Amino acid sequence: MPRYQLGIIAFLALPTLLSLVDGVANLQTDYWWFSALDYTSVFTTVLFSKLFLMFVFALLAAAIFYLTLYFEDRFAPAYHVDIAQDYLVERFQEAVAGKKGVLRLAIAAGLGIVAGSRAFSQWENWLLFRNGSTWGTKDPILNTDVGFYVFELPFITFVNDWLFVVLLLALLVTVGRYFLDGAFNPVMRRRVESPSSSLKVHLSVLGALVALTRAVGYYLDRFELLYSDNGGFRGVMTTDFTINLPGLRLMVLIALVCAVFLLINTRRKGWGYAAIAIGLWGLSHVVILGVFPSLYQRLRVDPVRTTAEVAYVEHNIAFTRDAFGLSDISETQLDYQPGLTQANADSAEAVFESIPLVDPSRADDEFNSNQTVRGFFGFEGPLDVDRYEIDGVSQPVVLGARNIDFDGVPTNWEDQVIVNT
Repeated sequence: MPRYQLGIIAFLALPTLLSLVDGVANLQTDYWWFSALDYTSVFTTVLFSKLFLMFVFALLAAAIFYLTLYFEDRFAPAYHVDIAQDYLVERFQEAVAGKKGVLRLAIAAGLGIVAGSRAFSQWENWLLFRNGSTWGTKDPILNTDVGFYVFELPFITFVNDWLFVVLLLALLVTVGRYFLDGAFNPVMRRRVESPSSSLKVHLSVLGALVALTRAVGYYLDRFELLYSDNGGFRGVMTTDFTINLPGLRLMVLIALVCAVFLLINTRRKGWGYAAIAIGLWGLSHVVILGVFPSLYQRLRVDPVRTTAEVAYVEHNIAFTRDAFGLSDISETQLDYQPGLTQANADSAEAVFESIPLVDPSRADDEFNSNQTVRGFFGFEGPLDVDRYEIDGVSQPVVLGARNIDFDGVPTNWEDQVIVNT
């Protein structure tokens, strides 16, 4: 290989090598930190979970891309015609002549690694999914255990969304390959549109799989409504319950119908059923999940929002209290007796001594003047108020943690890296 080509390869590989070295250094540093705290098992569990997810999802994605390209290579040769008038197709055929297997493997591996890397950050949801259990409390909307939302839903939603994107990308890649193999050459249009066209069967089946994953996605979106931000707080509101929830159920059915239409398209001449499926799907999504909820919210809910949202506000309050352990609050009537005298003031002296009289937001200057110790220390207010038992007596205190202002730290390496961290 000529030296200039070796130089180009080295120049392009250098950023990757530097990034790899930096990643290994960070990984080693994290391991030392966890090991010093006797939490090595936590570090290894997280690391192996990340690697496991990336490997499994990359392998699955690569298999999907490889299979669809394999079928494309099997079906496309039947459509090869005189393509001398199509320069792009002709150049592609010359470039991949005898190398289609290698090209198929390279595309599948590259796209598989990219798709698998998306699962790298899902380690926490994966561990929750594996180790979760029931919560013992059901939501009032879908009557589903809260544990499902906490432990299972995040990972299941990711898997379905990931599969939808991978299948959609596989469909687009397959269409591109068919185009470069000359399958869409106008001379072959009549054969491609015939009922027995393998190309049409291939693309229609891929489209049906995309529609099926989207049907599952609509089903899972019903549970995601409990995380809705459409109201003044997170949770189901009137429009979500009245319009969006039935709308998602209807969209599940429509997506399944579209999948059936795409499968029927494999046995019919032309692409009519596929066009109907795509049009029905797109129009239904916009109208049912976009237009209807917006109109209902504006015309039926907003004018009487105070009364329309009562039930859902009550749900939110009840579950918020339960989450903070405040669901069992007992109310007592305070028998207040007005009048402050010297006698009851003397008897309540201990109470008065425990009342904080310092405004923490105005104590910042005092702390920064007398407690900074060094010029590059400081306190970020407002400070905090707490009570500590001092000599057996509860006393109000003002608390603050010194922070380092690195702009004031000397710029030498020892001060920046060793002394002040």
